[in-house]
Order: sequence, then structure tokens, then C-alpha cells
Amino acid sequence: MVLNKAALTTGGFFVLVFGVHTFMGGQEVLQFRPENVAAHQNWLMKVGAFHLVTIDLLVLAVGLIYASLKFPYRQRIYRSVAGLCFLYGISWFLQVALWQQGRQDFWMLPQWVLFFLAGLGAWVASLKKPS
Repeated sequence: MVLNKAALTTGGFFVLVFGVHTFMGGQEVLQFRPENVAAHQNWLMKVGAFHLVTIDLLVLAVGLIYASLKFPYRQRIYRSVAGLCFLYGISWFLQVALWQQGRQDFWMLPQWVLFFLAGLGAWVASLKKPS
């Protein structure tokens, strides 16, 4: 069996991020439950979006770990994951840049950096020739 260590490492990184997102971030999101109906519906939309990201992180983790094993089309998977991560990173960075209250927001909300690092890991994994 041929392992792609960069993909396995990036997949493990996503497992870690998935755990932090689920168990630490989930509690934080749920504690701000509003009382009035209009605000409650808005809050439900935010909770739903939070859980969609949770599923994305899990799929990225499982996909990279699975593809790190001998899988015929893994280069495409790695590049797709890298592209998705770079798009997430750019989106998050632009969101912080547009609505930031100060420079500290860029470092207090570093998810954009994490997505760029994960994208870089997936891209490096795609450079290894399939065997």
C-alpha cells in the first residue's frame, strides 16, 4: 500500500479541526439562542450554516485520508480539495476584511489561515506522482 503522507497529514489536520469545530464551536453557537421569533429564525439559519461547514470538514477529512491510500484518481481529489480550501480561505479573508472592527480580527478569527494551510497541504499531496 502506498501512502501519501501530505494527504494523510492534511486529512488528520481536518479531523482535528472537525473536532474543535464540533465540540467547542458548537457550544458557543448554541449559547446565543434568542427569544423573539424573527431573531430565532435568523439564529436557526446561522446554526444550519454552522453544521453545513461541520459536514464539509468531515467530508474533507475522510476524503483525504481515504485518498491517501492507493486510490486511482487521488490527484484530482487532492487538487479539488486544495481548490475548495483556497476558496474557503479567500472567502473567509474577504469577510473579515470587509466587516472587521480592527486588525485584531484577522488574528482572532484565523480560519482563513487554516484553510490556506490545508489547501497548501492538499496541493503538495497532488504533486506526488501516483504509483
